[in-house]
Amino acid sequence: LDGEITKSNDGTPNKSTVGGRIGDAPKHNVTGRVSYKIPQTNWTLRGGVGRSTERALVNASTINLAGYTLADASVSYEQATWSVNIFAANITDEKYFASSGNANNVLPGDPRTFGVRIATKL
Repeated sequence: LDGEITKSNDGTPNKSTVGGRIGDAPKHNVTGRVSYKIPQTNWTLRGGVGRSTERALVNASTINLAGYTLADASVSYEQATWSVNIFAANITDEKYFASSGNANNVLPGDPRTFGVRIATKL
């Protein structure tokens, strides 16, 4: 997809947004994930990396939010009726903006996060 604004009905007399980029839409997003079940065990290892390039703050803005790269990993143990998953998200504690919302409101992304999920199967 090309995030360029080709037509606008925003009420601006000179249609100043035409030719600009759509706000909060990165030019490129790339994600890679891997999962490995350890043979003859109940353990699974998972990991992933995602990259988002810079994006305009709002439609046709000359102000850009920086691109960012996030990595995560987890290890899981699974039985027939329950499982436990230990995870880490944003492992490198990347400082980034998750979204802009509008020109007056830029939301920071989540910091490094660790957690445990416990699930049961009914």
